[in-house]
Amino acid sequence: MSRAEIPLEHRALYNKYDQFEVQSVFNEITDDYLKAQFRKSNRIFLVKCVIGLLLTINVWLSHWYPLPWPRNYYLLVLCVVFYYAARYYYESLDIVKKHEGGFVSF
Repeated sequence: MSRAEIPLEHRALYNKYDQFEVQSVFNEITDDYLKAQFRKSNRIFLVKCVIGLLLTINVWLSHWYPLPWPRNYYLLVLCVVFYYAARYYYESLDIVKKHEGGFVSF
């Protein structure tokens, strides 16, 4: 960060010869910068919870539906198709890619 990017409240309010105070101001500036750049989002977690709930309802429906076997054939086919599609999407939310020598999870 250049001097022009540092907020005015951090510029002259510290003793630049005290290493602990300089480190404290640097930590405050970087914390503010990083918090502005990277905001925590719970969207993926919430999507995974909804998909897990739908898969649980799907399992319950496919195993304990009150109609006997020949009459619930199309429902079972629909449940199997939905299960594989939702499971594929659920697992695609946890893709792990190799990035610059380490594993990065998205």
